[in-house]
Amino acid sequence: MNEFKKISQNKFNQLILSVAAMLFLISFEAQAGIYIEPYLGYNGGTLSTTVSSVAISDALSGTMFGARVGYSIPTLWVGLDYSMASGLQSYAASQASLGSSADISRTGITAGFTLIPMFDFMAGYVMSSKIKMGSTELSGKGVKLGLGWTMLPLISLVFEYQTLSYDNVSVFTDSTETVLSASVSLPLDL
Repeated sequence: MNEFKKISQNKFNQLILSVAAMLFLISFEAQAGIYIEPYLGYNGGTLSTTVSSVAISDALSGTMFGARVGYSIPTLWVGLDYSMASGLQSYAASQASLGSSADISRTGITAGFTLIPMFDFMAGYVMSSKIKMGSTELSGKGVKLGLGWTMLPLISLVFEYQTLSYDNVSVFTDSTETVLSASVSLPLDL
């Protein structure tokens, strides 16, 4: 009889463990969904190029907007990231021109995770970065890292660092860009 109690207790423990595991997995499934994060912010960076063996450094800055759309589970999301920026290209002090407008568009894949409540860490690969300055158009790719801080239930501040290289350039050689951006976003997990 004592052995029957041990077997019964063991089966009961397995049943409880199985039910707990199913509830845990169901909660993951219940929270998985579509991730949408529109954002609006300020983009500032430096474009370093070489023209006929002369190094030139331009500052690119202006407003940006975009969105991340993808898939999420608790503490992790992955999605496509598209942004557009428009602003002023200001040349280095040694250049004769004072500035012109620049239009920037970037498409990439970004993944983020929440390690600490209120803070999101993200990393991404920029598959396509295009800069149009007058008749010149640069095309390249790069990587980015970011930190998001959620201070209110639906609003996040996001700071990103990007480093990009441009190889599809007709006039310039060895073109690289470093970008710092700050944005306000609305992360929605539907």
